[in-house]
Amino acid sequence: MIDQEAPKLFISYSWTSPEYIDQIKVIAERLIREHRIDVILDQFDLKDGEDAYAYMERMVTDDSVKKVAVFSDKMYTEKANARKSGAGTEAQIISSELYNNAKNNKYVLVLMENDEDNRPYKPAMFTSKIHIDLTINSKFEENLERLARWVHEKPLNVKPPLGAAPDYLKNDVEHFRLNNEKEKKTLISSIKEKQIQHEGNLKEYLDSFSIGFKEFKFDKGANVYPKNYMPKVKAFDYEMEDFFEIIEKLFMYSDDNHNYINLFNDFFEKLLLKIDDFDDQIDDHLKFVILELFLGFCSLLLRYQKYENLREFLKYRYYNVNNVKFNMNLHYYFEIIRYNRTFTDMSKSNKTTIGHYLQERFAHSLVSFNEIMEVDLILYLFPYLSNISNDKSRVNWHPYTIFILAAGFKPVKIFTQCEIRENNYQVSEIFSDPQNGWDLKNKLRKFMESENDLILSNPSYHINSDLKALCNFDKLYSVEEALGLT
Repeated sequence: MIDQEAPKLFISYSWTSPEYIDQIKVIAERLIREHRIDVILDQFDLKDGEDAYAYMERMVTDDSVKKVAVFSDKMYTEKANARKSGAGTEAQIISSELYNNAKNNKYVLVLMENDEDNRPYKPAMFTSKIHIDLTINSKFEENLERLARWVHEKPLNVKPPLGAAPDYLKNDVEHFRLNNEKEKKTLISSIKEKQIQHEGNLKEYLDSFSIGFKEFKFDKGANVYPKNYMPKVKAFDYEMEDFFEIIEKLFMYSDDNHNYINLFNDFFEKLLLKIDDFDDQIDDHLKFVILELFLGFCSLLLRYQKYENLREFLKYRYYNVNNVKFNMNLHYYFEIIRYNRTFTDMSKSNKTTIGHYLQERFAHSLVSFNEIMEVDLILYLFPYLSNISNDKSRVNWHPYTIFILAAGFKPVKIFTQCEIRENNYQVSEIFSDPQNGWDLKNKLRKFMESENDLILSNPSYHINSDLKALCNFDKLYSVEEALGLT
């Protein structure tokens, strides 16, 4: 360690009394021994026969003395203000320097005495300056260290270095707004106050959302390149988070959500109608945002254990006149929005996946990425466990995040909850009406029986995922086990 030169500190004070002079000496000795400060004090440095006033004036003006601490009591304050004796001489020099340079960091006032009203004695020249208070016994040690740090220019609180620019600055995104603040505020207020008409307010908000969503398109005739899509998606962040916040409040303050599900089915159907042609990639950013809204909505249904509502929402079938592939029949939402050619091509060219895009997008969202992965797995299982599809060769929902989820080597939260018997019944509501059988474990076994452990493969990364482990299969309860029949 390099032995750096100790900083010099001149202590200016008044010879008020023998006791006070000794107190100043003790403080100076501590600064020298405990804090490695070269204190210049008349008791140490003023030689016999030397002019005291000339000595003090020289110390205040000496360029080698970088710091001066003025210890102020009643006597010093009175002399400094009246410009009398040594304190008065010092005051003239110090006040001149402070006046000429307001940012002067050479001088500090150390309070040593208060008046009868407990107000500190402060010379006029230090009225607006920050001080160090040694009059409070309980904070004496703390403030003595503060004085030492000031001399060494090592403050306790240091401003941290500037961090890296956040994403919203990197892309210089101009955020899109739906211009429906009135509908948002009215809805949130009615939800919190549990007003009867908040179902109508919800419809008004969702209608204003779907109407404004059409304005989120690229301008007609614009030359759109792959690099333009993600900044466009990010421009919708504020509206997406507002949507999630409203849904969260709705589920938080309302017990019965059956009537709302039809409104949300209608809402998501209207969003699909904003896409003019599903085969045209120009609206792929709309498809991706719809995917995020859909995943987030389902995740919030799971978070608030609206299992029956989730089943009701997913079983609704849509007729999409603008989608050539699906306009001949009614289809489930997860069938319609599961493919996005632009973002699939982008992920291949960037050697990433849509799952990674979602991981980045939900890293700082009200809905966590863990919740997105959980609902992603539920959406994969739903067509089969709910008996709306018996054809395992036809994948109704490709789980975008399965390879990220499987890398964690642990079951998803909702299936770990099923280790408690009663929760098996509740979670089974996602896939079927409990009155028609709630045996989740046997349904999973039947689904996987043709392949002991069903393996899903991610074609880009060749990462295998053990569905049995993700579903916590071995710790689930069958009907027989729950009833104690085995």
